[in-house]
Formats: sequence, structure tokens, C-alpha cells
Amino acid sequence: ALYTCLVEHFATEEEGGYFSEVRDAHPEYDQRLDRLEAQHAELLQQLESVSARAVDDVMPQVRGDVGHLLDALRGHEAAERGLVQDAALRDLGTPD
Repeated sequence: ALYTCLVEHFATEEEGGYFSEVRDAHPEYDQRLDRLEAQHAELLQQLESVSARAVDDVMPQVRGDVGHLLDALRGHEAAERGLVQDAALRDLGTPD
């Protein structure tokens, strides 16, 4: 269920999502956007790995892995918010 939610969430950000809007308005953010999009695949891979290990490994190790994954997700979302805020502030400072 979490995997599906993340796939859907990431899809709203990627091609055709708000990343596209930021990329069109602010090409100077291309590298940051590319890095964030690459993290989507990495985070999904981490989740798959943790899920697979949860079946075979002892719970303390799995708990630690889940904690690292959650920290990575929080950091990723904070970076996305920062990017959008930077872009919005630039837009506010630009006369139409």
C-alpha cells in the first residue's frame, strides 16, 4: 500500500506535474529537479528492499531500515518544498 501511494505521489510531481511547471518557469533549477526525480527511484528501491527483508530478517534490523527510509523521505520532501518555495519567491519578485 505504501509503495503504491509513493508511486502515485511521485507521479503527481514528475512529468506533467508541478516539477514541469517549475522546470518551465525556472530552467536554472533543472539540476535540482533531476536530483529529486532520481531520488524517487532510489526511495522506491529502498522501500522494496526493506519490504523484502522484513520477511526474512530480525525486527530490530528492519526497524532501523524503516527509520532510515523515513528519514530519507522526510529529507526528500523538505528538499522539494524548498525548491518550490524558492521558485515561488522568484515569481513573486518578478513583475508580469
